[in-house]
Amino acid sequence: MAIPAPPGDRRARRRAAAEGLTTLASHRLAEGRLSEAEAALRDAIGLDRNCAQAHAGLGVVLMQRGRLDEAEGSVRRAIALHDDFADAHAILGSVLLRRGAAREAEAACRRALDLIEYFPQALATLGLALLRQGRPDAAEAACRMAIDVDGEVGSAHAALGTVLLATGRPTEAQDAFHRAVSLDGTDQAAMTDLGRALLINGRAREAQTAFETALALRGGHHPEAHLELAALAQDQGRIADAMGHARAALALEPRSWRAAVILGLGHLQLALVSEPRVHSLHAVARFDRALALARPLRLPAGEVARIHLYRGTALAALGREREASAGLRSSTRAARVDSLAAEVLTELSRTHSLRRLSLRLRTLALVACGLVVALLLAVGTGVLHRATGRIGSVIPWAAMVASALIGALYVVTALRLQRVRARRPRPDVLPASEPEAETGETLSA
Repeated sequence: MAIPAPPGDRRARRRAAAEGLTTLASHRLAEGRLSEAEAALRDAIGLDRNCAQAHAGLGVVLMQRGRLDEAEGSVRRAIALHDDFADAHAILGSVLLRRGAAREAEAACRRALDLIEYFPQALATLGLALLRQGRPDAAEAACRMAIDVDGEVGSAHAALGTVLLATGRPTEAQDAFHRAVSLDGTDQAAMTDLGRALLINGRAREAQTAFETALALRGGHHPEAHLELAALAQDQGRIADAMGHARAALALEPRSWRAAVILGLGHLQLALVSEPRVHSLHAVARFDRALALARPLRLPAGEVARIHLYRGTALAALGREREASAGLRSSTRAARVDSLAAEVLTELSRTHSLRRLSLRLRTLALVACGLVVALLLAVGTGVLHRATGRIGSVIPWAAMVASALIGALYVVTALRLQRVRARRPRPDVLPASEPEAETGETLSA
């Protein structure tokens, strides 16, 4: 009979096994095998719930799979176990940055830098957080400091490329992303950003290859690459491909406002081909969803105005110009109205005024036609009255009442038909193409 090991030895063995699984998961993560990495880390946590490295590693995997809520919770558990775990604070900064919380991300990175003064990964994430807050000079300084500390960290070069791209230096940004990819060929974000730089530099074919490579690195689990491919396909007129990639992005990241915008634009373009009312309604729903998702992110006023512009186009296609004009006015006032929005707003107002004038003129014409019909019937009744020669006869008076009723019925029926026609969408209002948008629900027809 085997003698059971003391409790202390069993705990030590479980901790050792958990550390081994965590190391295995890091290798699987580097190879892009996210499912296997997640499984190994969950097994490690099952063996040792106090393994902060396993909780932090699981946060990285969940972040790369787009499950940001779970990722944040896992990293915060790691910090709760060891508050002096600098890597966990840096990872938390990355997660918060992806969620749009730039100030909180900056605080997490500065906490990591308090623990390790020259921590290149924390410096790179800090640079991105500063860029999001409109501080490009400080952002560039932080990224360059990270590279000075360790020039072999791919994420530092990728962060610098992002800053350079945002400050209008796409050629330098392209070089930085190339360096990042050469250091870490599995970095999806760097590969996607390289594609963006190539696209800005006019190399669309190479950009598409970069986006597809980024998508293949994680087996399709990369919403940003899907979004870039969707925008590129939409720009090239491949509506089905664009909407397919946008739906895939929404499946991975249900809160993606960019995906909702791209789907809305796809429906606007489909409305030109078939079922204009159905597709226009879908487009309005998608743009409403995009506005709801973008509201807590505090996007620039120009971006919000652009979504309202697309939504107004869809509403105009449904014959709801007044509602479209109201939404555009409120958004463009906040964005200080760019020229395109002003033109569309003027066109919508003019179209609405012309439609109301046209409706009034047609109403007057129908009333006049009804009166003419009633008059003709009345004249016929008078002829009948003279022919019979019987003044007291009921027939002439009944004929006059019937003529009035027929005229009124004609006018009412014609007005109803006119209102039905006025509510029908006018596909010619929809644009032939839309500019590229910058955005998990299923809509029923």
